[in-house]
Amino acid sequence: MQRDPLAILLAVGVAVYAAVVADSLARDEFGLSSKEVCVAALIAAALLAAFLAAYSLLSRAGKAN
Repeated sequence: MQRDPLAILLAVGVAVYAAVVADSLARDEFGLSSKEVCVAALIAAALLAAFLAAYSLLSRAGKAN
């Protein structure tokens, strides 16, 4: 599977923009501190990484069978 560098760059840019907007919203609208935003971001990143790892491992296991 070949990856398109422009699509990857666009996806990273959109993710960064979404993170900046989410941080701004959390601090300005909901009154969360920077530490609370950081902890929430770390938990979300860990859950996303676990989901992607499980998906990758399960798809590889399915191809092996």
